[in-house]
Amino acid sequence: MSLSLMLFSLSENRYVPAHVTPHTIDLAALEDISNVSSPELVGFWSSPPRIKICQGVNVKKSRIEKAVRFWEHLGYEFGEVYFDDGEWGSPRGCVPYPGEIAFRIAPQGMSFQAPDGSTYMALTRMQTIVGTYELISAEIFVQYVANYEKERMVEHEIGHALGWLHNDSSYHIMHPLWPRGGHRISGVHKTDYDVFSTLLIAQE
Repeated sequence: MSLSLMLFSLSENRYVPAHVTPHTIDLAALEDISNVSSPELVGFWSSPPRIKICQGVNVKKSRIEKAVRFWEHLGYEFGEVYFDDGEWGSPRGCVPYPGEIAFRIAPQGMSFQAPDGSTYMALTRMQTIVGTYELISAEIFVQYVANYEKERMVEHEIGHALGWLHNDSSYHIMHPLWPRGGHRISGVHKTDYDVFSTLLIAQE
């Protein structure tokens, strides 16, 4: 599996992408088909993902549903938003099953420390099918409960879980610097997603 990690910095208020690459995504090739006004897509869902809130994650379902509605208004579809009851007893704890985006408690030892000494608010990790760009699951780890209530933070992380990278345009939902972010949505509508998904499939 290929893992893509999106990190959100609190002290410097920025999102920083990093990649673990058993399967390397060719970002240079993507730059040839994109432009500075559009974020890049590094993976796509072939069917609407469900949203799982793991046991012990202290967030209201209504907060996650609000963030989901933000993306639904742009044309995206999702499965149910639900709380995990912990019945399955995975040795790894609550994990996303295929077709799910999971809000998880950070495992012991997970570092939210950035190389520059700042602290990340949240980490989003995506898994793709080897040899393709098709997403099969994603996980979102939020460092502090209070971060869930920060404006746009959950929406931004779901954007990463959908496969979007950053957009440097001021006030964009996917802007890497939190103070400069906002609710601009240019380049991330579902119609944009479908175009980029088609281009990614062509590279496989």
